[in-house]
Parts: sequence; structure tokens; C-alpha cells
Amino acid sequence: MAPDFQNGDIAICLTVYPKKFLKIGQVIVFNHPNFGMMIKKITAISKKNQILYVRGNNLSTSSEDIGVIPFKNIIGWVLKRIKK
Repeated sequence: MAPDFQNGDIAICLTVYPKKFLKIGQVIVFNHPNFGMMIKKITAISKKNQILYVRGNNLSTSSEDIGVIPFKNIIGWVLKRIKK
């Protein structure tokens, strides 16, 4: 999610949380089947809380390329970033 996160930065994540606490605008870490581990911001949550829609910024992988993220792929929600 450059330039907000750079290679080598550390993301402190909360990995145990109820899905109901996820909100639009929060930054999450998730596994993507094609791109591996990613950090992105939540832009929408489906009505049944089954999938998330995410985005980065202009310098990162597009939301169209990422697609939707099932909740089972979420690793955690980013609480803090430590710069390298």
C-alpha cells in the first residue's frame, strides 16, 4: 500500500476480532490467491458480511485486479505502522 506502507515497515495487527468490528476505512492484512499477503483499506462490506472490497492507492495493485476478499482470507486489522 505504498506510499503509506513501504517494504520493510512493520504492521502491528489485531488477529482475533469479531467480523462486526470491521469498518469501512480500516486497513487490513489479508492473503490473496494471486498476490500473496497484502495490506489494503476496506472500501465496502457486503450486506451479509461475507466479503470485503478493498483499495490501495495509485501506486499499488488496483482494486479491479484484487477483486473481492472473503473474510476467511483476512489475517488481521492494522493497529499501527512502524517505519523501517
